[in-house]
Amino acid sequence: MVNQLLKEYQFPAERYDELRNSLNSFLNEVEQKGNSSKQSAVKEYTEASVAHTTNQSQRKKRVAIVRQLLIPFLIAKDIRRGFNEEERRIFWNISPQKNCAICGKEVKWGDYEIDHKKAHSKGGKTELVNAQITHKTCNASKGAN
Repeated sequence: MVNQLLKEYQFPAERYDELRNSLNSFLNEVEQKGNSSKQSAVKEYTEASVAHTTNQSQRKKRVAIVRQLLIPFLIAKDIRRGFNEEERRIFWNISPQKNCAICGKEVKWGDYEIDHKKAHSKGGKTELVNAQITHKTCNASKGAN
């Protein structure tokens, strides 16, 4: 389940403590067998744990409950990796200076590449506010730095 979440979401470090506290609170309620809980998730998880622990449908129910607990603390990843041709043209036309963000030298259309300011691999979104003009060679040499 965590591997699937990592494909779709980022776990922001600034939310670790809040996430840990939420999971610990949930665990404490589950350990009390959900008797005092008004939260349906705790009751459902407890019931799914007690009844048929090896039953696939009960496991799926538990995974779904834990997933719902985690998602509010996560940030969805941008599934679109690259800028499309239309965005490339638009950004070129709205950019007042056609200088490479990496080396600072002038960029010609034939050597132009649109790049993420904040790397996609580090959570940068594929949108024009996170774009910059680079030479193809400069962009290829920088990686996610």
